[in-house]
Amino acid sequence: MDDDGVLIGDGQCRLRLKRAGPPDEAGYPTRIEVEAGPFRGTVTDDTVGSYPRFRDQLSRLNETLRGVARLTSREGFELALDGNGRGAVEVKVALEGGHEAPISLSFAFAIDQSHLAALITAIEREFLKPSPAGE
Repeated sequence: MDDDGVLIGDGQCRLRLKRAGPPDEAGYPTRIEVEAGPFRGTVTDDTVGSYPRFRDQLSRLNETLRGVARLTSREGFELALDGNGRGAVEVKVALEGGHEAPISLSFAFAIDQSHLAALITAIEREFLKPSPAGE
């Protein structure tokens, strides 16, 4: 995995979200890279939901330290960050690959609220700025 995109991780588990094309009526095409223990994989999901809404939910979570910020797709991807009100944030990830016989992976890890501001900035940079020419 390279260093661009939006990275969330705790050292043992990580998730990287990368723009895979311009948004359209189906959603935001996103390359999803994961590492969880001995598992590693990449899927491209063309139906990831609203990054603006997810960014707004993360901003509220960053301000209040309580609540859930959720990003989902119609192809089986779900990312949820759940704040406990005291600075701890549980990150839950679920994704599927394949359509005929889907293969799924789910995992969770913890971060603290100090990661949220950088995460918000990375989402804005990767998904909410105009796409580079040729994409």
